[in-house]
Amino acid sequence: MQEKNRGTALGLLRQTAVVLLLGAGLAACGDKEAASTQAPAAGQQAEGATTVAQDEGRKLAGYVTAFNALSNEYGLKYQAAGYLRQDFSKATANSTLGFSVSNLDRPLDSLKQARGIEGDRYSDLDAIADRLIAALDTLFAQHRELDVYYSSNAYKDDGVAKGKAADPAIRGAFEGALAALNEFDDALGRHLDARRKADLDKLKSQDNKLPYYALLNIQLGQDLVSALVEQNTTGQPMVFETTDDLAAQLQQAATDLRNEYLRQKDAAGEERKPAFAYDHLAGAMIDVLAYYRNLKQDGDADRIGGMVDAYNRGVASANQL
Repeated sequence: MQEKNRGTALGLLRQTAVVLLLGAGLAACGDKEAASTQAPAAGQQAEGATTVAQDEGRKLAGYVTAFNALSNEYGLKYQAAGYLRQDFSKATANSTLGFSVSNLDRPLDSLKQARGIEGDRYSDLDAIADRLIAALDTLFAQHRELDVYYSSNAYKDDGVAKGKAADPAIRGAFEGALAALNEFDDALGRHLDARRKADLDKLKSQDNKLPYYALLNIQLGQDLVSALVEQNTTGQPMVFETTDDLAAQLQQAATDLRNEYLRQKDAAGEERKPAFAYDHLAGAMIDVLAYYRNLKQDGDADRIGGMVDAYNRGVASANQL
């Protein structure tokens, strides 16, 4: 299994949850509207189906929230690296040692909450989550035993005897958690791709095209930036044939979003106007494209960071809708 880039790509990871929540919310809204127009019996069945869909959406959203938090700059990989670089076989009372689980408590809570939501649709994620939760629980149990031991430098009194005794369990838990997180990443990506495609198909059929254009911009923006981040990790010269096609699609989607926003704004007159966040989103994707074209011109990989920042601003706008 390939190691995923967790540097510049962090911005993308943080936004995956927003993309999911936007799509799930809009889709659920459409389901409620459909249910309200049906006969009572059919409407009750539709509402039941909507409740199931909402539970599935909450579970998937919870898993994404947990994954993103575990994968951020100071998440699981950071804490694991800090511990695993310590060689306890050579450690002495003169060594500088430590053991931290900072920033892992909330994602663990999110993971457990999502796992507790009933439903069989994401059984593959549930199985991986069980292993990830078990590994993290082990880390927290060990930390409760060793926190004061390390923070007070008590290991200097016993020649690291207690630390060396606990090291195999801690090391195994960190390694197990990292392996589970990588598996979770792959499985989650497959489910998110399927979910977004279904949401786009549903939104496309609605009369109001703004939600559809918004989610399409988010999807295309993520595809474009992800492709460039992935390329940049190889160390090879950038190749733009595939990304040029994505950029062209994003150009059209951003143009459609802005034009539809302006059309609805003008048509509304003094009535309720469409949310300004739609225009902010379009502007952010246009900025992504500007950075992309600068990247093609000068080859400066730092432009990718600018694309990530612009994309993140767009998702923040979309999250207001």
